[in-house]
Amino acid sequence: MKRKEVQKIKEKSVSELQKDAASLKVKTGEMRRDLVVGKLKNPRLIGQTRKDIARLLTVMNEKKMMIESNNTKVTKNDVTNHE
Repeated sequence: MKRKEVQKIKEKSVSELQKDAASLKVKTGEMRRDLVVGKLKNPRLIGQTRKDIARLLTVMNEKKMMIESNNTKVTKNDVTNHE
């Protein structure tokens, strides 16, 4: 995956990333089946697709962590009010 593609991934929403990851998982299954049957000419594509899935999941988890950290920020007033 090129840097431009990774940048496009980072611009997508979490739901879009989930859809893309699901479609790549299906594609990986199809490629494995084709490998067994003998249709797949380049087995390295399976590994590349798995890495693409990992990239998608990484960006998706980063976005979820950012959302959670923004929602749970503790302000100075919250700390002083609890003492």
